[in-house]
This record gives sequence, structure tokens and C-alpha cells, in this order.
Amino acid sequence: MKVNVLLGDAAQVDAGGKVHVLGLGWTRTTAPTGPMAVVVLLELGDAEEVNRSHSATIVLVDEQGERVDLSQFGVPPVGFKVAIDRKPDGAAADGPIVAPIVIQTGPLPLDGDRKYRWSVSVDGQSDPSWHAAFATNPVDVESAQVVVALSEGS
Repeated sequence: MKVNVLLGDAAQVDAGGKVHVLGLGWTRTTAPTGPMAVVVLLELGDAEEVNRSHSATIVLVDEQGERVDLSQFGVPPVGFKVAIDRKPDGAAADGPIVAPIVIQTGPLPLDGDRKYRWSVSVDGQSDPSWHAAFATNPVDVESAQVVVALSEGS
């Protein structure tokens, strides 16, 4: 199983299972945040992984690893049951298959100048790479003032 977690401004999954994302790939935001989308791509590799249900849990944690209580912002705890339907003839489906999960939040009044990460666990298992990290700007700094300069090789 492979899990990728990405951040965007807005996202949705269409009926065909494709994820459409706006503003993908940011790692820095204002405090409080704007709306955000957490995109989880759960890649199931073989028939054993594909042909059973999986429970995925997605949580926001702070820089100390403490879970952020999102209920204070009106966001309920996030957990999903992921199952891949068998083929119509009853035969087992085979991988790789990507099961997309999208969480869309409104603005979150998180503290400024802090680091956070959305962490994912599947079937009670987690991996250090199954997260998307981001930082909030100090409250007195606008996003436009934080610029990343990229230059061609020297």
C-alpha cells in the first residue's frame, strides 16, 4: 500500500474517481488559514489489498505531535471506510487501484508561526511519509510577503 497526502486550496473527486484540485502543492499559509483541501491518494497494489475494506483516519497534528481538536472549529473527526467494488462478474479486482479521499475545510483559526501536518493512518497502521506538512505565517505577515526564489543551476 502506498499513501500520498497533498494540500490544495480546493478539490473534488468526480464520478470516475479522478481528483480535480486547485492550488495544489502549497506548504505555507496565513493564520488564520484560508479554505484548504487535503487530498489522500490511497494506492492499493494487489488483489488482497484491493478486495477488502480499509479504514482510513486523517488528523491534524501540531509541531509537538499533539492532535489539534478541530471540533472547536466545527470540523468533525475525520475517518473513512474505503472499499473497492468487485467486478460485475464477481471476479476479484486486481491492482494497482488508487482510492482518492478529499477533505475540504473552511478557514481554520490556527495559530500563526507554527508548523502543522495532516497525518493519515490506514487500518491502524501509519508511516512517517503518510502526511502533508505546512506552516502558518506569523500573524503580522501576509502570504504575499513570503516569497520563495528559485534560480537555475549555477
